[in-house]
Amino acid sequence: MTHDRRKRPERRARAALGWCLLMFITSQAALDAALDGWPEIRDPEFGSKLARLRSQLDGAGERPLILILGSSRSEVGIDPQVFDAPPNEGSPEPIVFNFAMTGAGPIQQSMLLTELLARRIVPAKVLVELHPLFLNQRAGALREETRIDVRRLGWSRMTVLCGYSQNPGFLRRNWWRCRMTPWYVYRQQLLDMCWPGWCTQPGQYRLYRHVGPSGWLPFTVSDRGEEARRERLEKARLEYQQALSDFRVTSEPDRALRELFDLCGERQIAVGVYLMPEASQFRDWYPPGLRSMVDDYLHRLQEEYAFDVFDFSTSVDDESFADGHHLLSEAAAAFSARFGREVIAATPADRTSQPSQRTANRWLPTKAATK
Repeated sequence: MTHDRRKRPERRARAALGWCLLMFITSQAALDAALDGWPEIRDPEFGSKLARLRSQLDGAGERPLILILGSSRSEVGIDPQVFDAPPNEGSPEPIVFNFAMTGAGPIQQSMLLTELLARRIVPAKVLVELHPLFLNQRAGALREETRIDVRRLGWSRMTVLCGYSQNPGFLRRNWWRCRMTPWYVYRQQLLDMCWPGWCTQPGQYRLYRHVGPSGWLPFTVSDRGEEARRERLEKARLEYQQALSDFRVTSEPDRALRELFDLCGERQIAVGVYLMPEASQFRDWYPPGLRSMVDDYLHRLQEEYAFDVFDFSTSVDDESFADGHHLLSEAAAAFSARFGREVIAATPADRTSQPSQRTANRWLPTKAATK
């Protein structure tokens, strides 16, 4: 009898420990499930844009969706709210949304479209930014795999990324660790969104509150002086110097673009390709023959897939850039109006414009590109 009395505290302790462990596991699983429907926490940039896109689509009826996929160049440079494209007679006005994201090259563009299709958001047309230097993804800082935070990814995007990874097992293990302890992994995002007064420094969630109704994120700089601009230019040069040296189109971005175009063909989604403006200083860093290689590559793709190319790389003056390749907010407004006239109005959203067979297509540089 005495022995049983001594065991009772041990049993109660084990039971309490078991209940605590069960509550811990349950709370982690519950938050992880909740975050699938609350993407602003898991990925503030993606979640903020998804919320605004859904708001645009609510009550849209039969209006077609034109989706812009690109890097931060497009994110800060294209504001669909100021498009002045004339409506197409007999066709509903399209909804144009800028879903460009920071650092997104061909792999992340493919990941993003896959994620949106999994969420039953099917555009009539996608406009794909071609960032020339993202075609060279040798081992280094510009390799997309090294720049993607797996904590931000849902299942659809993670599955696509593993198909391009040199070590998919490592990626999957890291991803599952994040899913198992979301209260810890996403603690900063939760505080930043729900209890911002508890944060000592502004977080990413507050940055993406500035995303506009159509996905545009204005690029602002506090110092417009010449010295500050030169410092930003030098930072950009250092960021891209690996891609500029020994340039070639590597296999991963090439495969990602082809798989993106194939996916669009399967879902009857029309495609257009465009190049964003660059300052003359930025273009001067290109070694001889780099742009010719990019142009030849695009021509080869056009022999297999039906899309038009709009080249704006030389269309904006140098003073319009913060760092040689990101447009300042006031310059973005003027460029966006032009983009609306020359791209949106010239190529209306029309599922039937994506041919069922691959045909040669035309190269459509802007006038500025021919200078």
